[in-house]
Amino acid sequence: MAGIPVAQQVNGETLKRLRSYCNKVCPEQFFVLGDLFHSRQGMVTEIEIAWSIFLEEVDAKVTLIVGNHDRIALKSVFNMNYIIQFL
Repeated sequence: MAGIPVAQQVNGETLKRLRSYCNKVCPEQFFVLGDLFHSRQGMVTEIEIAWSIFLEEVDAKVTLIVGNHDRIALKSVFNMNYIIQFL
């Protein structure tokens, strides 16, 4: 929320685990549960590139259930679906 990006190492490890899991189970679809990108200031180039590559490589439909922090960081550059819930 303070605009501090998730450390690239943490982001890289998360994507590595997700990629490994997708390779093992070959899902047709999976959902990411909110607060993925945290803030507009935290949406740094390295994060955009890493997620764009991941989304191109994975053979599944990816849907982000948008969290309250994601709303200000959303960009249409990501090849995923978005579900936005307003409470």
